[in-house]
Amino acid sequence: RQDIEPAITRLAALCVSGPTSERLSLLGGAFKRLALIESAEGERCEALVNMAEHYGRAYALSSKPYAFTNWANAGLLVRRCYPDQPTDQPPLRGLDSLRSDVARLHRGLDKRNASSPNFWDSASLADLDLVLAMADNLPGSRRRKASAAPDAARETYRQAIRRGASERERSSITEHLDFLRAHYPDDDPMAGLFDRIKEDLA
Repeated sequence: RQDIEPAITRLAALCVSGPTSERLSLLGGAFKRLALIESAEGERCEALVNMAEHYGRAYALSSKPYAFTNWANAGLLVRRCYPDQPTDQPPLRGLDSLRSDVARLHRGLDKRNASSPNFWDSASLADLDLVLAMADNLPGSRRRKASAAPDAARETYRQAIRRGASERERSSITEHLDFLRAHYPDDDPMAGLFDRIKEDLA
């Protein structure tokens, strides 16, 4: 925490003077790390809300899948873990627009991968599938029992790894899965999905 909070202060100042998608994503990433280490529920919730806000602003500037998936992940975690938390972040308001955005980004990545396949685009496709799995797993979701998203997410991560991922690239996926896994109890189906995907990466 002692390292993260000064970084947040510096990045926040940079974003005030000159907000860019890259700076906002870095700030969102700092809050992501903070959410992982916070032990108090209120402070963890605040970190997730800030993560959603800054990745959402980064996505608004760039329309990049990386910013979108982190924005959606944070929003869905807040909705799942802190349902009484008021927010204007779209991933927390309704899921139809979220699924529409996932489908649109998926089509763009599929098209790009068809002409110039690479690990990061393939991993982004898997991240999008994982967003759908998280959305379908929310309490009260109509798709919770019949969702095919978990199997799709696992297979898409496998395809990304089969493209030939470096140790650093594998680690980036593992770290993201560890972050998500930390917010689910052991008996939740999503916890099992994260664990199985990590086993596939080994």
